[in-house]
Amino acid sequence: MSDTVRRARHESTLRTEVSDVLGAFLDAVSAEEVAFSLARSVCNLTRSRSVVYIAALEGTSESSPLAIGTFGSSTLFMDYEYWRATAREGMSFGAFRAVAESFGWKDLEEEFIFEAGDQIGEGSKLYCRKITGAFGLFQGYLCIESSFNPFDYSGFDDALFVMSIGGLRF
Repeated sequence: MSDTVRRARHESTLRTEVSDVLGAFLDAVSAEEVAFSLARSVCNLTRSRSVVYIAALEGTSESSPLAIGTFGSSTLFMDYEYWRATAREGMSFGAFRAVAESFGWKDLEEEFIFEAGDQIGEGSKLYCRKITGAFGLFQGYLCIESSFNPFDYSGFDDALFVMSIGGLRF
């Protein structure tokens, strides 16, 4: 559930998320399992309804393979599940670009906000952004369904930290 009141998060929450992600990384046998763990943590840390995390494993050429992790529940979650299932069959960066363009995200370098009434939960928008780590290293793309911009939320810094740990695992 999204939280529109931006209350301070207890520091133990981040420690718990980091522990959970590290534990999942130890057991993960595929990049998709790592991506799923990251999507779950980002969803929890940003207090979002749902998250899609897209990791470009070998760069952003048209044929580069992706790992896609999804977490949450919303009217768009069925699409997220399709993306994740497609990734198991080898979804490429070019295919992801086509999907993004189909809902209006034409420039993947720029933040995109999707407002589609009946396709997204009431009062929510889909916030999409290319993510780079603290040192400017490309980490992937996030699409987050939320009632407020999660990229402006202080909890997003914690999510970036967890995603940087995930970047090491990939």
